[in-house]
Amino acid sequence: MSPRHAKVDPLAPKPEWAPAFWTPRKSALTDGDDVALFASTFMVATKGFRAGKPLNFADWQKWALEWALERNPATGLLRYRQAILGLPRKTAKSLKGSSIALKYLVGTPELGREIYSIAGDRQQAKLVFGEARWQVLNHPLLKDECKVYRDAIEHVETGSIYRVLSHDGKLAQGLNPFLTIADEPHIYPSSQTAPGTSELWEAMLQGSGARPESLLLGITTAGDYRDDALLTRLFDYGRDVASGEVDDDSFGIAWWQAPDGCDHRDEAMWHIANPNLRLGLADIEEMRSTVKSTPENVFRRYRLNQMVRLGGIAWMDMAAWKAAARPDRAPKKGERIVMAFDGSVSSDATALMGMTLDGHLFVLGVWETDGTEEWQVPRGEVMAAVEDAFDLYDVRAFNCDTAYWLAEFQVWQDTYGRRRVLDFTMSNARMVPAVQEFYAGVGEGAISHPDDPRLNRHISNAVSHETPRGITIKKQSKDSMHKIDLAVAACMANDARLRQVPRRGFTGGF
Repeated sequence: MSPRHAKVDPLAPKPEWAPAFWTPRKSALTDGDDVALFASTFMVATKGFRAGKPLNFADWQKWALEWALERNPATGLLRYRQAILGLPRKTAKSLKGSSIALKYLVGTPELGREIYSIAGDRQQAKLVFGEARWQVLNHPLLKDECKVYRDAIEHVETGSIYRVLSHDGKLAQGLNPFLTIADEPHIYPSSQTAPGTSELWEAMLQGSGARPESLLLGITTAGDYRDDALLTRLFDYGRDVASGEVDDDSFGIAWWQAPDGCDHRDEAMWHIANPNLRLGLADIEEMRSTVKSTPENVFRRYRLNQMVRLGGIAWMDMAAWKAAARPDRAPKKGERIVMAFDGSVSSDATALMGMTLDGHLFVLGVWETDGTEEWQVPRGEVMAAVEDAFDLYDVRAFNCDTAYWLAEFQVWQDTYGRRRVLDFTMSNARMVPAVQEFYAGVGEGAISHPDDPRLNRHISNAVSHETPRGITIKKQSKDSMHKIDLAVAACMANDARLRQVPRRGFTGGF
């Protein structure tokens, strides 16, 4: 049979927005069309140019719902026990999850259903649940049928309940879920006893085992391709099922991504990975801005939806860093600057960094161990270096990591003012945006440095580290002698600078 006359599979996705791989559908029987109808009737878009209008899913989204919620015509039960829907950012993943959850909560007559949203941390888990909660509270019919609590929605007539849970798998013991929407399983903590699994994922899966039908649906962006990661196992297994190498009719995967090894700057690859871009439903200019300000491996992961190995991968684009060198630039006496301090006691380095308001870094001091067990950071030298800097420059802000240095921090505040000497809590909430802004500033030419070999060494030592809030930096290993404290202090200093001179036009977000 010629290609022209080849039979078209009516259940297959259209080539113009098909995923990279998927488990083929076997039946036209599905709940997906009911979910799409429910969403368009009772829900509204909450973001983008269609915000406030009825939630009408695009054709590719309807196909994804129909695929995930396929039913076995012989039994009438949901086909999948586990399914993974892999999508890049900016594809309305939370709305898909919340529409499925609400349809099964209020749109079906079964009594006492248990529905859950889970994620790697409580804040992430609340994204899908929070979307559903908002939809219920803002629709008179849904609000009238449900009781809405902080972490749960109850359908009064059937007694069905929709709850939100976070990563502590012990909290999930004893549950009997019909439906679990697992948001971003790439960030689920790995089991200490069984690498490649997660206590929470396994608890929800095993808890539903006694039910005649149940679905654990992971909706996720790609993750760090680590041997011990839950998503790595699910991704590899799903590919084998999709290719036919493994026969498992209860496991499904539909995964959108750009081809491995492609040029990540090629806009045609962006359209392959993101079906919303193909249909003109996503902002191409935002993508063009993001590719300039994001590490390649991070862009590949979040925007091309490719599984990448983050662990041990150098954080900084060293070609861009080399291009940012300005050895002829030196701060002048009395010039306005900001400073940052990353302190330690013995084994780690202690760093004191300066930065002019036009974005030029310079090292004010770094104290590194000499390798002996007796070595301690010379606190007197550090205090003197801070005093000298305040005497020499007009210091507008001083970000300080106060761990182990609280007494000195209080002295600095008393001496130089609480509005200038600031506690920079070394948390992911502070470091993730600081690291992102710094990387973007180097790539865009907004940050320069004196080509100081100490700073160069610390920058090159830093590797990407995934957290639930995004990508930050860390040492190559906990006990590594390859220090990164000047890199950390550089990000902290740039954070202080941007609070003095905000950078305009930055779209942010990996």
